[in-house]
Amino acid sequence: MAILESMPDGILYSNILLKLYLRSLKNNGKLMFNDRIPYNAQMLSTITRQPVAVVEKSVGIFKEMGLIEVLDNGAIYMLD
Repeated sequence: MAILESMPDGILYSNILLKLYLRSLKNNGKLMFNDRIPYNAQMLSTITRQPVAVVEKSVGIFKEMGLIEVLDNGAIYMLD
């Protein structure tokens, strides 16, 4: 978390990550709006109360850091 927070806008990314972790607890680490519809950037923006651009950037960073995996169907799995 310290590495993430040391980045520019890192506090925002950390906040988004924590919100995604909490939301994923109901589904064993899987983030989906429902059984068929994965969250998109706009939806994640709404639930995290952050701008879409910040959410998109954070998702890219989370993938690079191995914190999430985005499947072909759009489902997001929280890995760490």
